[in-house]
Amino acid sequence: MTGGSDVATSGQPVPDPELAGITTHLKILEWRMSRMEVGVSMALAKLGLTLPDMPFHGTAVANAPAPTAPAGPVVKNGPYQYRPLDPNKSEVRILKLIGGGKETDPIECSLLHIDFDHAGNASHGDPDFAALSQFIALSYTWGEPKFEESILMDGHSFPVTKNLKDALVRLRTTPRPGINLPYKAEQPTVSYWWIDAVCVNQADVDERNAQVLLMRRIYHKASMVRIWLGEEAADSDRAFRVVDDLDKPLPSRGPGITEPEPLVVDDSERRKNWAALAALFARPWWRRVWVRQEVALNTQIVVSCGGASCYFYVLVAAAKKMNTLALETGLDLEPGAIPQSGDVMWCNPAEDLNILQSQTSYGRQFADLAPLLLQGRTCEATDPRDRVFALLGLADPQVYGLVPDYRLLLRQVIIDATKAVMFTTSKLDLFAAAQNPTRQNGLPSWAPNVVDPWKSWPLPEKDGWSPTMKTTAPMVNFGGSEGQETLTLRGFRCDIIALFSSATVRNDDSIDTLHSTYRRWKNFSHRREYVDKQFGAYQHSMRYELLAPRNDREWLEFVSIRTDSQWFDYAADDSLMGPREQAGSSIRGPVDDRPRTYLVPSDGGGGTANPCARIHVAMRKYAAGRQLGFSTNGCLGLFPEDAQVGDLIVGFPGAFHPVILRAEGDGFVLVGQACK
Repeated sequence: MTGGSDVATSGQPVPDPELAGITTHLKILEWRMSRMEVGVSMALAKLGLTLPDMPFHGTAVANAPAPTAPAGPVVKNGPYQYRPLDPNKSEVRILKLIGGGKETDPIECSLLHIDFDHAGNASHGDPDFAALSQFIALSYTWGEPKFEESILMDGHSFPVTKNLKDALVRLRTTPRPGINLPYKAEQPTVSYWWIDAVCVNQADVDERNAQVLLMRRIYHKASMVRIWLGEEAADSDRAFRVVDDLDKPLPSRGPGITEPEPLVVDDSERRKNWAALAALFARPWWRRVWVRQEVALNTQIVVSCGGASCYFYVLVAAAKKMNTLALETGLDLEPGAIPQSGDVMWCNPAEDLNILQSQTSYGRQFADLAPLLLQGRTCEATDPRDRVFALLGLADPQVYGLVPDYRLLLRQVIIDATKAVMFTTSKLDLFAAAQNPTRQNGLPSWAPNVVDPWKSWPLPEKDGWSPTMKTTAPMVNFGGSEGQETLTLRGFRCDIIALFSSATVRNDDSIDTLHSTYRRWKNFSHRREYVDKQFGAYQHSMRYELLAPRNDREWLEFVSIRTDSQWFDYAADDSLMGPREQAGSSIRGPVDDRPRTYLVPSDGGGGTANPCARIHVAMRKYAAGRQLGFSTNGCLGLFPEDAQVGDLIVGFPGAFHPVILRAEGDGFVLVGQACK
């Protein structure tokens, strides 16, 4: 038909195009209002409430079509499938993360394949160039192995742990924080990351082995390392404020400049400050074994906790100040607040990681494997083999010839590492970590038991041991069958253990308990039957000096294994002076008392300052897990807690300290280190 009639051949009216959109929109609004009315009615019913009748203007559209969902990411069917890495290249995956958005918005990302060997060929216009030059390495803890959260990986749902999801939600908006700036740093809309749980196919053992070998390059090449400690908790925001305040420079002083007002912090705030910092350093991240490599290989490191951030070196400075306060005051500011392992004192983990950074020169040089294995024993790992594998990236692979292989059993991994260290060095340092005369975990007694907590802290390399014994290469010979591995060494018998003091030390002993033990040890050292032997054979030795009237300095030297003896001096009445008393007349210039003002209560934390505080500190560090005892020749020594009367004291070339052996069958069992 023709003409002006808007009637189709079907007899149905043709809708006006200008009104069609409005009509559809109104229907959608009516549908939404209907749904809202149902929701409100259900909520009121649950609350037992009713609304008065009101006139209703309009018609509910029961059969209106559901509105189109707002634009957003489309979730594809099926799990994400990794594209294999090229085993013939140094290829890694880099996570491309979309930034911005609300916290509730889904995490959208994709994975790029990057070849480290051809990184120099990438140009500025190449997407690989941005990923290589800007990627950030994330250091975090997996937390519980529950993959209950998810992100979108190339549109597919990808399961992750809650801690990783929290980190991505926080860090995608501020991948490069403007720390200590009065304004917020401009953030990129896209950031690039390397995250082990995402960038490595954890189900592919061969890929895991290959990627572990590349991790030292990954963390060294990263533009920055971001440490995620977790969400805000246990007053962590306070801890970051204190760290920031302690990092600020001292106020300027001089002629014509108004003297700054003294800092005043009440005792309750000081206790809260210390507790907040201690809780921050007790977070699980510090005990994770992989963080040692992740922190040691890069200079640009930022720590984040909730919404607070600071540079890693600022936290290290605060950790050193905490340690200094604990040592100088000798007070139990917060017993057990800093992470411990069994009865063993472990220094503040931030300071310990900073030492590792110095040892590796931030990734520019390799470290010795033996001390790495000793340091890693206190760390935690989901896979116990990582207590070895996580540290191999810091040691020279050409020297030790070890590569990660997750097909090996734990005992074989430890034995292989032990053999590599003993074959390639002239030291028997790993004897310090044996502490396993009962051969737990299927290990021989001479292998470092890196699985279980320390029984006693390794002795430092500063005992008065013969220099020839320290530097002479041991004649090492391994034998035996699987499960019955033997180590043959040549050494000499020094002495036999004869007697132990009943007074022992625990790391969490109070100052009063430590001082009581110290007095009992001094009385024990005067046992007549052994003193006569000491006077006869060691009249001019330190053992003789331990019996002198004023002998606290000598006792400090003894229990600290010669690492500390310079602090003590005596007053006119023969009483000991503490370090602050000694320094009183020699202080020149301004002293930064802010750490003490912020962290130490005016009453000293509830204890009484003791001039023997440094002896107590040394006892906690080196005497915990050990026994004071005499040898048959009258020597006083510190012996392992597993040692028994009749055990042999033996010296070996390449060992910094004598060791305790116990006869068993045709051979011996290694009990542990001794200091005598």
